[in-house]
Amino acid sequence: MVTTSLLRREGVNTFEPVQAVATAAPQWCCRFGMLVPCALIAMYPAGLRAEERQGTLNVTGTIVPECEIRTAPTMQFGEARALTSNIDNVASIQFACSTGTQFLVRANGGQYQSGSDWRMRHVTNTSSFITYGLWSDAARTNPFPATGTVGAGPTGGTATGLPQTISIYGRIPGGQTGKAGGDYSDVVVVTVDFSFTY
Repeated sequence: MVTTSLLRREGVNTFEPVQAVATAAPQWCCRFGMLVPCALIAMYPAGLRAEERQGTLNVTGTIVPECEIRTAPTMQFGEARALTSNIDNVASIQFACSTGTQFLVRANGGQYQSGSDWRMRHVTNTSSFITYGLWSDAARTNPFPATGTVGAGPTGGTATGLPQTISIYGRIPGGQTGKAGGDYSDVVVVTVDFSFTY
């Protein structure tokens, strides 16, 4: 901004202009939320500095290995007029275990087991039974295990994490004559044992 003024000398009826003086408008800066002259900031620089410190966040989680039976099998031998020859059938159990888990699929003796034989009982004539067997191979030479070592044998192994299937091969041996007509049934419990290490 420029200002001028007039000076009257004593004893003289005239006025003389005084040399004009130019003044600049101050520059304003924002500091800590306040407006202050920028010149002050230059004269007194701030003594504060922005700094940082770092730490770590540990993130953990645990997947507990698991097995589940996806489909429960049904062994359906169908109808027969006489048990003069073998009647075969196959059922499959589908299960899934966590990857790397050791497993063993086994079956108990059912409700009416006699010795090493599985048996179905007549639904009304409770004294009439039909003997049958369960095997782990199509040749029916290896009985389906009731016990065993997890991860070993024809019904054991290491899980892939995907659904897996184990077949159960059934047979009603021929030569069982004189049986009462009607429906026969049994209930066999199939179990998947598994083990794991972390």
